[in-house]
Amino acid sequence: MLGLSFLGEYHPVIRPQQPDWRIASKYDSSDQLLGLTNEGLAEVDPLATNLLVAQGLPEVGELDIPRYQIIVNDWADEFRDRCLPDWEKHYHRSPEEYGHHVWLYRLGMITRYLDQYCKITYDPDLKGSSPDGNPSHTVVRYSNASELFLHGIIDTRKGTCGNMATLHVAIGWRLGWPVSLACVSSHYNYAI
Repeated sequence: MLGLSFLGEYHPVIRPQQPDWRIASKYDSSDQLLGLTNEGLAEVDPLATNLLVAQGLPEVGELDIPRYQIIVNDWADEFRDRCLPDWEKHYHRSPEEYGHHVWLYRLGMITRYLDQYCKITYDPDLKGSSPDGNPSHTVVRYSNASELFLHGIIDTRKGTCGNMATLHVAIGWRLGWPVSLACVSSHYNYAI
C-alpha cells in the first residue's frame, strides 16, 4: 500500500492486509524482533513493539502488553465507530480547507479524540523547559522511560513528543491506515 507523505510524494509503507494485534504474543523480547524482515515487522503491532523495547529497560521491567493492547483497541474502535463518521463530514464538505489530504485530517482527528475523549494531553510539567526558553517548546527527559514509551502515556494520560506520535501510529495501524513514524528536525534541536 502506498501512503502520501507530507511533501505530496508517494513513499512505500509496508502494511499488513488485516492488522492483528495478537501477532505480538509470539515475541517475548525486542531481540526477537531484530531478525524480522521489514514485511514481518510490519505485521507486529507497533504498540507491542514499543512496549517490548521498553520492558527491556531495567527501570521498566515486565509490562502487561495484552492489557495495553486491549485499551488501545477499545480507543481505536470507539474512534472509528463513534467519532470519525461525524467528524469526517467536515472534511468532505470542504476538503480544500485541509489541502485535500484526508489522511492528515484523519490523523488530526485522532489527536482530537485522544484529547477530548481519552483526556490525553501533553505533559504540562514539560512546558517551557526547552534550552531556548521558548514556552511552546518542550523537552523530553530521555532518562524517563514513561516519557518515551507508550505505557507512560496510557498510564498517566500525559504525553510527550516522544510517545504521542507513536500512540497515533498504533491507533492508525489498528484502523488499517497507511501510517508510519517520521523524524522532525526541530525535535533534534531540543533533545537533552
